[in-house]
Amino acid sequence: VSHGNVTISDSTLSENEATYGAAIYSTTGGVVTVSNSTLSDNTADSDGGAISSPSGGTVTITNSTLSNNSSNTHGGAVYSGFEGTVTITNSTLSDNSADSLGGAIYAFFGAVTTSNSTLSDNSAGSNGGAIYGYGSVLTATNSTFMYNSALHGGAVYSEYDAEGGTVEISNSTFVDNDAVGSGSEGGAIYALSLIH
Repeated sequence: VSHGNVTISDSTLSENEATYGAAIYSTTGGVVTVSNSTLSDNTADSDGGAISSPSGGTVTITNSTLSNNSSNTHGGAVYSGFEGTVTITNSTLSDNSADSLGGAIYAFFGAVTTSNSTLSDNSAGSNGGAIYGYGSVLTATNSTFMYNSALHGGAVYSEYDAEGGTVEISNSTFVDNDAVGSGSEGGAIYALSLIH
């Protein structure tokens, strides 16, 4: 999809495979909306186990479950590229994995917002077991992060850039997240940025 909209509601997308975005691929400012749906067991050889939105796109997920998706690089469930926006509401992201960055969500110079959601049992081979952000604004409200793991930032990893990079947490819970491996840091949050 280019400059287009993808709307998924009351549906199941599972066991799909692709190089990028095994269930959904949207580029160049596309808008992806997922509601009351399940995206599970999808596998990407590269970015975005379930959803890949690599350039200025908007991804909105509401009342949905993304589980057991995997990426061989970044964004086990969702990959959001340059200046993209990801909004997760009343949803569960669980058991997703990325070989490198962002077990559930990867964001590059963008914004990720979770509210009333649970991110659990996600893992990344390198940084950000649940969420990885580079130069991005990461906001969590009334959300739960548990049993996520990575080398750095068991739940959340935020990397500072000249453009910024912040982590804002309110009324949320972090339980049993792990930074694992030699030289690991930040069991719950690893930030080269500001934490509010």
